[in-house]
Amino acid sequence: MRKRLMGFAVLAAVLGTGSLPGYCQTQFTRDSLTVSALSPADSLKKKPLAQSPRAALLRSILFPGLGQWYNGKKLKAMLVFSVETGLIVNAVYWNQKTQSAQNAYDRAYFADNRNLSNWWLLFTIFMSATDAYVDAQLSNFNVSPNLSLTPASDGLIGLSLKIRR
Repeated sequence: MRKRLMGFAVLAAVLGTGSLPGYCQTQFTRDSLTVSALSPADSLKKKPLAQSPRAALLRSILFPGLGQWYNGKKLKAMLVFSVETGLIVNAVYWNQKTQSAQNAYDRAYFADNRNLSNWWLLFTIFMSATDAYVDAQLSNFNVSPNLSLTPASDGLIGLSLKIRR
């Protein structure tokens, strides 16, 4: 009987939120059901620092890891810097081996390794620039564990379901 009443209360709260003016939040706990008002500012909180995606993209292309550093991802920036620098050093090494090769077979082998290193470098630059752009684009994305429907700026009603164990 208690479960049935709780089910009706949940259904009434869910259906009733459509008729409530403004913003509301429905909270379910083991023993109670709470409907409370939300302000638009509560549901649309953003991070204080918003990065420009274009600036992050250009910085990442100009200098290895600078776009990630601009986005505040310092560990990722150091990793990108290390990988791109290592690929540049590897390409220079194979280029010097190509120029000092004595026969055509060695020259072709060294040139293939140099070219492969250059292709990996271009791929890494492309991926790091894309990462910096997407990371800056999503800098204001809400990643909180609150899985709720939040109201839009035009005054629609939102619903939040919280289950606590």
